[in-house]
Amino acid sequence: MKLHFWTTVDPELVRDWSPQHEPWRFRDGRSHALFELHAEARSAGVAATIGRFAPKGSVTVFYLGDAYSWSANTLMQGMLDRVTVGAARSSAMVAIRGDVPADIVTDLPDVEVVGSQAAEHRLRTEGVQHRIVTLPPLPQRAIMPRDPARFGRVRRVVLKANHFNLPPWVVSDGFRGELKRLGLELEIDAPTADRAPTWNDFSEADVALCLRQPVREAAL
Repeated sequence: MKLHFWTTVDPELVRDWSPQHEPWRFRDGRSHALFELHAEARSAGVAATIGRFAPKGSVTVFYLGDAYSWSANTLMQGMLDRVTVGAARSSAMVAIRGDVPADIVTDLPDVEVVGSQAAEHRLRTEGVQHRIVTLPPLPQRAIMPRDPARFGRVRRVVLKANHFNLPPWVVSDGFRGELKRLGLELEIDAPTADRAPTWNDFSEADVALCLRQPVREAAL
């Protein structure tokens, strides 16, 4: 089976990317859902291509988030049409939902991949007829585990996220003050204009906060 990963991004930018050697590159939803999967497929010896037009007979994999407008809370028909044209020679289409809310549905794919059984159940209640497959997200790329020298004590709490995903209370003086009272420090690992995040590095972390800015219930 041949896989084709549909994207409007220049294929040369991602064709030879190694997530394990360059984990700081490509940090958005598309990258985790599509580019990283493409790289891992090629690494495993799977015949995989990437770009706007799928080879004849291939299975086209696309990221549904590319066609979703967060501001308008709707799928953009123009982008769905571009996917359809690009996959015209494919034998099947697979959509990776990512963070797109579960009440936003389309009958375009033959198969849809979601990250949790809750998302699959919600799509079923929305009347989705095509096949739905639940697969957990890929493990953290190039992970650096906690330093064993830190075992037995808790001093640093870390949150690794983009700034726009940070819950307001996490960056409040009250939360930081309470942590300080408990003898803990907070590290927020977020990208800046002159610094890439180190989301794979947990070597100096004792507690990891796994949360984000509240989203609509439909996205759960």
